[in-house]
Amino acid sequence: MTIKKIINKQVDSSSSSNFNCIINDQIILETAEIAFWRLDMEGNCIEASPNFCDMVGFDVNDEINLELLFQYIDRSSVRRLKGNLAILINDRNHTLKQEIAYEHPKTKQTMWFAVVARNAVWDDNGQCLEIAGSVRDITEQKEETLKIRAEHQLYQSLFKHSHTGIFLSDERGNVMEANNAFYRILKHPHKKAFNLSSISICDCKEKTTAYEWIQKYGGIHNRVGEYVVDDTTIYMDMCITKSIWGDKSSYDGTISDISERIRVQNRNHWLVNHDSMTGLYNRFAFEAKLFTEKIGRPAVLVLADVDGLKLINDAFGHAEGDKVLVKVAESLKLVFPEAFVARIGGDEFAAILENVKEDNMKQRIEEFSKLCAHMYHLEIRTG
Repeated sequence: MTIKKIINKQVDSSSSSNFNCIINDQIILETAEIAFWRLDMEGNCIEASPNFCDMVGFDVNDEINLELLFQYIDRSSVRRLKGNLAILINDRNHTLKQEIAYEHPKTKQTMWFAVVARNAVWDDNGQCLEIAGSVRDITEQKEETLKIRAEHQLYQSLFKHSHTGIFLSDERGNVMEANNAFYRILKHPHKKAFNLSSISICDCKEKTTAYEWIQKYGGIHNRVGEYVVDDTTIYMDMCITKSIWGDKSSYDGTISDISERIRVQNRNHWLVNHDSMTGLYNRFAFEAKLFTEKIGRPAVLVLADVDGLKLINDAFGHAEGDKVLVKVAESLKLVFPEAFVARIGGDEFAAILENVKEDNMKQRIEEFSKLCAHMYHLEIRTG
């Protein structure tokens, strides 16, 4: 297969006995340190530097032509190369520049070449007679580029499909870019403006915003943030780092939805310290309060015992007895709203009042007893 056949370009090389031979200075500059080759209009290599033969995997004495080389060039590269050659032959001022994928005949390794070509010889009628050019091995650079591109595509895929919210904000905390998970976790409209000041750091002594925290400490590492939307509190694990680009800075970070985990932790903590029936603190919490915490003085401890609960359970069932206990608990909280109220036994209750005066304490205890007496004429013993 010749160039003439490849591009259906009819050239009559005998139409003129005189022709001009011009080697463009640009070709010399572009091929001085790389492989050089010349082709006639039949596609035959009429001259080539030794390193060209090494590159394409043939010996210096082998007959090299385009038909042979096309067997090892990637198909898409061949199509483009044919089109570029057609343009080159018709335009003497055109420079062909193309990257091609090439399977080395000997090593079977895929190589990448940067090809540059120009019309080198033409006749008096301006028809191309020879093409000269250069080829440079860019395999290493191309593989690095393809690797970077593949990594970029991987990171883009991870960014897009990750269940973790990923974002980038400017130095003022305005989110400039974020993935879908970021907006989904925060239940925030996609692409709508969002600032890190809207998120609070809740696992520290002094409540502060995420933006204030990174301004003070330079970043956030595994802190719990909370964001309230539509009366729903969203809890998230946050990591934010600061990046400096010249005279500008930005913040990039991640958020993970831990709302369910926090709710379970809060529920478990509540169950450990509370009586599930009455909602009061349990004996464990009462003893911790009484023996391990500092209680403000003067303090009053009220103890109450429900007499007759067994009779109610026997006569009306335990469900009715449970209602009595709940009513006693509600009465205690009503009369002593500021107190630490606990159920410390089956029918035993306690209330700790801190920093109080005893002036009306007797009156309040009597009020509590009267509230409970309306239920089956209960008798409440207090002390």
